[in-house]
Amino acid sequence: MREHLLKQEYSILDKANLNCIGMHSNIEKRTATITWITYHNFGTYLQAYALQKVILYLGYENHIISDRRIVDSQCEANSFRNFIAKVYHFFGGNRQMVKGRKREKASYDKFVRQYLYIDDSWLNYSDLDNKYDIYICGSDQIWTPNFRKIEEFYFGGFTSKKKIAYAPSIGQKYCSQEYVMQVKPLLEQFKYLSIREITGQKLLTAFLDKPIRLAVDPTLLLPSCEWLTLAEASMKDIRPYVLCYFLTYNELYMDLVTKFAQMIQMPVKIFITDKRFIEHADISLFSGPIEFLQEVKNASYFFTDSYHGSIFAVIFEKRFWTFKRFKDGERNNQNSRIEDFFRILGLSDYFVDNIDLREIINIPPINYDKVKQVIQVERMRSMDYLKYSLKY
Repeated sequence: MREHLLKQEYSILDKANLNCIGMHSNIEKRTATITWITYHNFGTYLQAYALQKVILYLGYENHIISDRRIVDSQCEANSFRNFIAKVYHFFGGNRQMVKGRKREKASYDKFVRQYLYIDDSWLNYSDLDNKYDIYICGSDQIWTPNFRKIEEFYFGGFTSKKKIAYAPSIGQKYCSQEYVMQVKPLLEQFKYLSIREITGQKLLTAFLDKPIRLAVDPTLLLPSCEWLTLAEASMKDIRPYVLCYFLTYNELYMDLVTKFAQMIQMPVKIFITDKRFIEHADISLFSGPIEFLQEVKNASYFFTDSYHGSIFAVIFEKRFWTFKRFKDGERNNQNSRIEDFFRILGLSDYFVDNIDLREIINIPPINYDKVKQVIQVERMRSMDYLKYSLKY
């Protein structure tokens, strides 16, 4: 039954490849993915999982190169004051937060052990240069201009081997001339370039004389039945609930969610990304990627400000609203990622900063049949790009 669903929804893959998930019997070339894999973020880990799984589907060996050493060096460069501020909002001396973070870390570690092939053996760039035949950069915001310095690692700057970009994101509408000067020589080394958002495509085409394709986030390459399988594990309590996943604390948004939950008489579950969310939660969640999928799948209503939170709301066909994390006038705001995604799917009305409860709940339900048709077209187009760029 599962193979039938895969073949029906994922007809762009050869039937012979349906049985090679996680297997290396049909290896053509050794490939490595370069992406974020150290930060504990649901979308970061799930997009890495999805891209690796698709590459394995296609018959290639794949490892995700650990970026732990890069992240460690960035943390060392942060000022002590910024570090203390982040720790305070993350933990705040709250015993519940400390215990919760331990459970959360254990869940992420378990996910890595069970689902990901990661290469953490390298010490210097020379260890990576000739280790793989093809290097794939993406996805996630690995090309963001918001780093204090551009990390050549995320552009595969350590190797002269074949490089492919699969759906990396710049994450915003503007970039500085300094950014352009730094990344242009790195991007010119790619044999094939794609980007996740049309906004990023416009930025790159302004200074690169190379074709730049659009490609969907890897989480959308996998058919929904794959995500449903991962989320199948039973939950102890599946009574109706309102779910929240916010990356940034916004008191006005939380007040709206509280009023909404009181109106429909449902408890509020919140993924605790900041200690201030605890006071608004009937149930506080400290979770890993699998638990995230389960909670979104079973939620009656879902509020988020996250790009990948929005994607999984669509995948699981939820009644949801995505709030803007950034003010539209901010030069470095990252709203364009969700704006571009929702525009393609015809869901722009669901990306809101309006705190009027009546207006929000009056937005009509989503026609998911139409949305799925659009996703299938985009999935096929993106898969064609990935298959071609790996092969030639």
